[in-house]
Amino acid sequence: MSEYKVIAGRYQIDGSEVVITNPQGRGTLQGILDHYSGIGFELMDTQLDTVKHEIIVMLRKGAPMAAAAAAPAMAAP
Repeated sequence: MSEYKVIAGRYQIDGSEVVITNPQGRGTLQGILDHYSGIGFELMDTQLDTVKHEIIVMLRKGAPMAAAAAAPAMAAP
């Protein structure tokens, strides 16, 4: 079964960094992705509202059920 994480907030461009601010705090997009990938999450999707400067980052940890069921069984030697 998969575990999901959604991070939403306002973003701003600071030099070469994308900085996200929300009620939980402030951090760079790269720092957030590095943190969550270090504990097994992968990036699924990112949505930007360039007018309101809002961002939604969707992450997933674990294999999706359809892919796990579709994986072929390996024969024992």
